Amino acid sequence: PRRFAPEERATLTALAGLIARALARARRYDTASGLARDLQDALLPRRLPRIPGLETAVRYLPAAEGMTVCGDFYDLIALGHHRAAAVIGDIQGHNGPAAALMGQIRTAVRAHAAGGADPRRVLGLTNRLLTALDTELL
Repeated sequence: PRRFAPEERATLTALAGLIARALARARRYDTASGLARDLQDALLPRRLPRIPGLETAVRYLPAAEGMTVCGDFYDLIALGHHRAAAVIGDIQGHNGPAAALMGQIRTAVRAHAAGGADPRRVLGLTNRLLTALDTELL
């Protein structure tokens, strides 16, 4: 086996430390990304409602190329016989907080629309809620 000079050992030790820190950061990023992706998947509709007279399909592609987690969202809300509301939105950000805010907005819009509010009122009530949340993601 080769013996390393003290300078070489110092260089290798420093390099090993840098690599260890980079690996730890990568693991933390992967964990956070996985949690955010799971959150986003849980907040988007698993399937669209069946509405008589309306044929629907969905394909979810985040606006940012290569991103799997973001605040983009969609929903289709059945409003009664032959009526529906289609919702498409985009929250600033590509992380867990953006996905969480997306879920809050989707839930607010769904609740107001299902409660019978017209589109203008749905947006007004949802805007009031978002203003109260005081988030920087909008």
